[in-house]
Amino acid sequence: MAVLRVGTRTSALALAQAQAIAADIVAAAGLSGFQIVGITTKGDVNRQPLHEVGGSGLFTGAVRAALLAGECDVVVHSSKDLPAADHAELEIAYPRRENPADVFYGHMPFAQLPRGARVGTGSPRRAVQLAAVRPDVQIVPIRGNVPTRLARIEQDLDGVILARAGLNRLGIEGGEDLSVEDFVPAAGQGALGVEAVKGGWAAAAISLVADELTEREVAAERAFMAAIGAGCTTPVGVLGRAHAAGLTLHGRYLGGADFSQSDVDTPSLQQRRTGNTPSELHASHELGEGQLHAHPSPVAASMVVDIRVQAASSAAAAAELAARFRDAGVGAVLGSAMAVPKAAAVPKAVAVPGLGALTKPQSDGDLQRVVL
Repeated sequence: MAVLRVGTRTSALALAQAQAIAADIVAAAGLSGFQIVGITTKGDVNRQPLHEVGGSGLFTGAVRAALLAGECDVVVHSSKDLPAADHAELEIAYPRRENPADVFYGHMPFAQLPRGARVGTGSPRRAVQLAAVRPDVQIVPIRGNVPTRLARIEQDLDGVILARAGLNRLGIEGGEDLSVEDFVPAAGQGALGVEAVKGGWAAAAISLVADELTEREVAAERAFMAAIGAGCTTPVGVLGRAHAAGLTLHGRYLGGADFSQSDVDTPSLQQRRTGNTPSELHASHELGEGQLHAHPSPVAASMVVDIRVQAASSAAAAAELAARFRDAGVGAVLGSAMAVPKAAAVPKAVAVPGLGALTKPQSDGDLQRVVL
């Protein structure tokens, strides 16, 4: 019987994930055991903030290269680190998903954070979502593995935001799950992606640990990200929920916008000013069973676009949701070559201290731009 060679990053979380999934594959396929092959990625070596490092495949490129070079039989990724487009030569399976929520871990409950509290995150998405909910909080860019980030709470931070799935897989208790309405997770968050070269025995083996509902959810989320041209540094969250009747998808975009122009008047975005108060953006766009709502966030000159859709299949949900984002002008700000109404207000970049302009268009060649 074969020994399964499993490629993975070498952080404590990556190793825990790989070992757990490897044990499941070995049991399901009747293999004799597994061997971990540690791989160092660009994201592990470069400690700059994510928005400065840029590009897709930051934590997955070297791992995939090792698989294609025959150095391992399968590789295990955190699905949220994967480029939006699937790899043409690789088969991917998604085991059952963990809790996809973001977690606040700190000295006190999230609601009791004082004004000016220092909260750490290295994620542009989490940074702008935090700024939208608590504009008075200081956002501190941090990088490193889970224990390193948690240690900062005892050093110079009041709390950090990270993923519940990672804590669970490391056996770390505590922390407070944040609302997935305000903190919409990254595409694939909580799910693992297990890849093998197409057509081989390992591809058949990983299919034995795939979970149907997880595959439908993550496929829809990744298809949506590919359709709008979004990458890991884009402040977009999307969460799929598969059920017997189909799949519900919720997408949230947070980015800068300048609605001071007087000519903003499109079917998707309507501006209204009330006396000397900040401009209020109201939009509603009926489409099928879903509805779009756009409104300004408390962050200066920024916009929140929430869009939800329910469809019979993940592909249909992703396509409809992506179309609504284009209608709201989001496609243009993400740099995707999509048709956006000429009169649509195109949001400008919103700067979060230490994290730069978070709506910078993605241009990595590995990220396919799909026009639906």
